[in-house]
Amino acid sequence: MTTQKLCPNCFQKGTYLGGRCEKCGYVKEDRPQCALPDDYVLGQHYAVGRVITQDDVMITYLAQDLRTEKIYALREYFPAAWAVRSGDGIHVKVQEGANAESFQAGMDVLENEAKIIRALSEETILAETGDFLRKNDTAYLLMEYISGETIEEYITRTGEPIPCQQAGQILRSVARTIEDLHKLGLLHRGIGPDSIWILQDGTVKMLDFEATKQYVLSEINGAEAVMKEGFAPSEQYAGPDGQGTWTDVYALAAVYYYMITGVKPISAIERSKGTLLSAANVENKDIPERISNMLKQALAVMYWERIQTMPALVEALDAVEGTPKMDPYLRLKVGDEMRQWKIEPNRDIRVGRSGEDCEIVVDGDNVSRLHCMIHYDKRKNIFLVKDMSANGTFTVRGLIGRGRVAEVVPGERIYLVSNRYEIYLEVK
Repeated sequence: MTTQKLCPNCFQKGTYLGGRCEKCGYVKEDRPQCALPDDYVLGQHYAVGRVITQDDVMITYLAQDLRTEKIYALREYFPAAWAVRSGDGIHVKVQEGANAESFQAGMDVLENEAKIIRALSEETILAETGDFLRKNDTAYLLMEYISGETIEEYITRTGEPIPCQQAGQILRSVARTIEDLHKLGLLHRGIGPDSIWILQDGTVKMLDFEATKQYVLSEINGAEAVMKEGFAPSEQYAGPDGQGTWTDVYALAAVYYYMITGVKPISAIERSKGTLLSAANVENKDIPERISNMLKQALAVMYWERIQTMPALVEALDAVEGTPKMDPYLRLKVGDEMRQWKIEPNRDIRVGRSGEDCEIVVDGDNVSRLHCMIHYDKRKNIFLVKDMSANGTFTVRGLIGRGRVAEVVPGERIYLVSNRYEIYLEVK
């Protein structure tokens, strides 16, 4: 089924003329020959737009639910070594000489992965999943569309490591999600800086568990094809024996090492042959020795010498960072004037122009009656800022957006309307 021509980027009708959208400015891109056409509707409800990414296992499209106008990332199961598009440009068939049973099994893995994500607690950082469909002789999974960059892309772009405090918050967020997976008796085995995303509002997300990708690539090229060099521990190269929760601990600790140093760890194979991994505080002189020593244990080559579980890893990080600071406050700076308020944890604090509606009053041009709400999450040691304004609440990364919530780590600031109204969010 095809649509009347919609823009492949904003999905407006009647604005995509001559390969350019008059509304969003999108210009037609080269489309992979194996991709679905950009005017196709999947399952009568999902308009297929531009191709976001293509890898060895999946083609991911921007898509819109025509019933609700909600935007999704649509993942199409299309293993390049096994699949080919049929003559109609829609259906998928197994290439001659490829293993049809393995192709079918990969679809089952994708469906099972979607079920696992839905089974986890609401506090995971995994992208939300939508419908799973078997259509066109392949499989499709609708997922939350996220806009941001991976840790690897962030460090490559900035050329700088991530500060220890921010890196620690990322580690804790990922550790909670992986702990939930471990409680189901499962391992991730694919944690790396390319699988953890930092969104524009500072939120941390993981797309999935990469189970389908790991299955397909290991079937085609063997187990080592799915190893993330520098982040996979030695026991992963040896096979399933000896793997456990400590396997994912190594990978996450390696990501933390990379975040705070900006340097990828050498491979576990090289380390097992005697090559030494540079201490984190050698690669970055600003890293405290106690954090560097904690990483030595978390990254022990022999798994029985390593920190064993995600809660133990978080506990070890808490210990070397010192007792978590749990006395939050904010400071409001307007021009040369500075005022300070203590914040009660786990309670919404309203900020705006109205003394009737807000606990903290900011009397200024273009400040809304209720401009934003600030909530300090004591367990996560993070501030949640909800933009309620018409004129904008900003983090250092940009506009939050009306009705949206941004995570702000202690020590960062937010702005009301412009940098004239600065709010510093801190803990003592």
